[in-house]
Amino acid sequence: MQPLPTTGVARFPKVQQFKGKDSKGTPVDLMVQEIVILGEAGDLVEVRFITEQLMVKVIELHHDAAYAFMQQGIPEPRLDPATKTVCQYRSWPIPGPYSSGDAPHPWDVVQGAKNNCRVMSGLQVLALCRPKLLMKALTCDTATGTCTIRLRRTPGPQQVAATNAPFEKFTFSTALPCVLGVNPPELVYAGAGALTKYLPLWPSFFEKALAIMWGGYGALTGAEERSLMSALGIHNVTTHHFAKDVELDNTAVVMGMQTAFAACLPMTTFIMGKQHNYGVVGADAKGVIICDPNSRPNQTYYDRWDGKPNVFNGQRATLESSANFPMFFTWDQYFDTFMWVHIFQP
Repeated sequence: MQPLPTTGVARFPKVQQFKGKDSKGTPVDLMVQEIVILGEAGDLVEVRFITEQLMVKVIELHHDAAYAFMQQGIPEPRLDPATKTVCQYRSWPIPGPYSSGDAPHPWDVVQGAKNNCRVMSGLQVLALCRPKLLMKALTCDTATGTCTIRLRRTPGPQQVAATNAPFEKFTFSTALPCVLGVNPPELVYAGAGALTKYLPLWPSFFEKALAIMWGGYGALTGAEERSLMSALGIHNVTTHHFAKDVELDNTAVVMGMQTAFAACLPMTTFIMGKQHNYGVVGADAKGVIICDPNSRPNQTYYDRWDGKPNVFNGQRATLESSANFPMFFTWDQYFDTFMWVHIFQP
């Protein structure tokens, strides 16, 4: 008998009783908030129960019993197996599409416990250059506690959607992976470490929609911004690899990036040594302003976004700290430090 379909996680907002036996025949009787499949071997499934009292119980069950129980709950995207934090899905009250009550801003994006800086930096520059595209893609239904995001399906996190692919509606609950038992809720993925009093959730919802499309949060590791862009209908991208030879120059790139920024075209850029992706949020004759999706809001964070970016001092240690961004680089500093830039044309 084939197991019933499951995303790997099921949530029970009103708590559900599981009553049965484990793989050794020992009786199990629990009031459950959430069940997560941790692994499967033949006819057996290892599951993690989160009980009504927020206790964690790891039990081996026969798959028929586990999967049948999961069908009674609300399916949620599979969590990333590499995530060390014990998570639980928690629902968030949504007064509107953005909890800030405003349009999306690039400073809303905070990378969490996922190596998905390319997707996060893509969301940052879209919020800067094409906020209406994000607003059009995302709708929230406060009555049902659900969100819907319209995307073109991509074959995978490193692939692009067909240009003629239809837009599909991905509808899901407003529940997001949070640290188990922490109040107020603390997000694990996008939004982790952000200020609870100002916590726009639209980046978390886009991340969740991609997790649904690609089969779970684990698939977001290494996901490329071009996959995100094509899912939103942006298929044209120009990539400039920077000349490092002293006999070559990057004059054409300088002009191209200035023109692109003036035209509000989203741009992302990459550092090889740190293996990290950033967004381009300014470009003029003097240089560029770069943002880091891993930055966290602090006392001077919004000042740096409001025309007062840090100025790169040439020290590698300055680059290593995300807290220093957004940051201004002269063109020479930029080309010495970064490897390439993607310019996306809607």
